[in-house]
Amino acid sequence: MKMAHGAGGAGNELVSAPGRPAPVAAGARFAHQLSSEPGAVDAYWDERWAWASQNDQHPVIVEQLLDVRESWYVELVVDQNGWDLYGMGTLSYDNGRIQCETIGISDSRAQGCVREAEKLAKIYQTLGYRGNFCVDAVVTAQGTVVYTEVNARATTGTHLHKLAADGILGDSSRLIRQVSASPNWGALSTEEFLAGVEKAGLSFSAGNDPRVLMVMPADPERKPGAFLYATISEAGAQDDVSRALDASFRSLGLADTESAMF
Repeated sequence: MKMAHGAGGAGNELVSAPGRPAPVAAGARFAHQLSSEPGAVDAYWDERWAWASQNDQHPVIVEQLLDVRESWYVELVVDQNGWDLYGMGTLSYDNGRIQCETIGISDSRAQGCVREAEKLAKIYQTLGYRGNFCVDAVVTAQGTVVYTEVNARATTGTHLHKLAADGILGDSSRLIRQVSASPNWGALSTEEFLAGVEKAGLSFSAGNDPRVLMVMPADPERKPGAFLYATISEAGAQDDVSRALDASFRSLGLADTESAMF
């Protein structure tokens, strides 16, 4: 169940049948398991309708929960002259939150997503829309690509993706993967994080490959894992980069145990 406007992941709730708990990796902040009592569905709507509809301001979206193995996005920008592809990538979730974002998709099926997104771009442009929009899709366990939604708004992550693609990736086959720091690393300061990166030989510099780029400053006052970093590497090598970083922090005494994230 989804809010129709303005809530992002915080507006999604998984509703499961009795005896079928919602998967923890799905991209929803909230989960509700129906009871086996008669009228359980009506009772659920009585409890959650005001929240889901934002006090009857908007419709409520109900979707089938699929067995999803990957989540993809394609971001474009539309203007009076046409449209441009600005970014595409994958998202992975843990406990209802984005745990990892990879800019770039090596799967050949992703080109089909681009073609479908361009069809939508033509429709949007014809209707008079100007600006950024993002087409979301998922890949099911059966290998089917299912399109889930379009987010049209004044700005998305496309401007960041454009900078990353032009300034960091260029025409190479490397991917940028944005990752939440492991909670096993403790409450690191920015200096401690960069020391671990340097020890692992992953400092960001021209000609160094793979590399680690800090996306936001670390803050030891925040709880462990509460900042993001990015890896720049060839497709398929991102987990190796994160493992090397994890080993570096353990060797510096900044992590107690090996992270289970990688």
